[in-house]
Amino acid sequence: MKELIIAMTTLFLVGSVLAAGPSLDAFEFARPEPGTKVQWKNITTGFSYTYTVRKADEGENYGYTFFTETGEKRTAYLFCGYCGHPSNAIKIKKYSDLYPLKVGSNANVRRWRVGNSVRNWTHKIKVTGTEAVRVAFRDRPIDTYVIEEEVWNNQTRQKWTTTYWFAPSLMNNVKIVGNLNENSELQTFELLNYIQP
Repeated sequence: MKELIIAMTTLFLVGSVLAAGPSLDAFEFARPEPGTKVQWKNITTGFSYTYTVRKADEGENYGYTFFTETGEKRTAYLFCGYCGHPSNAIKIKKYSDLYPLKVGSNANVRRWRVGNSVRNWTHKIKVTGTEAVRVAFRDRPIDTYVIEEEVWNNQTRQKWTTTYWFAPSLMNNVKIVGNLNENSELQTFELLNYIQP
């Protein structure tokens, strides 16, 4: 009986270790190579879109610039919804607290409307773990950091959350699940294709 308990305990411990997620090195901020084509699909609505990463602008920190399918220039901060939108601003120093990216890294970022700072939001971002995730364009799972973002509208006190799965090997998110804003339904986005030049 004692041997059975030891064997079951060992099996439980081995199983627990396997379920913990992949071990990843700390990730210093880096952008996808200019010219990389990224295709996303909103699984909830069926809508898909493609954009092309462009060369970083002078002075651009912790975000990356891309062109939409219609040629519109945009900036993205990978774990801070709407922070890169042209009508918004953030303190880059606060966002940079996430890096180097590792389990436990966190940042509290205030976002405000350009020209109307009374309209503002608080983003609490934290790296909560790691996970191997399947993606459409690979035959094996890809190792990711799991990042949780909680957003508060500081005027209405409404709150919503988003989870990001970030693959250091691609320097990009591969999956996003969350609310786009305080009024939207839960949506799932998956990376369909990632083509480097």
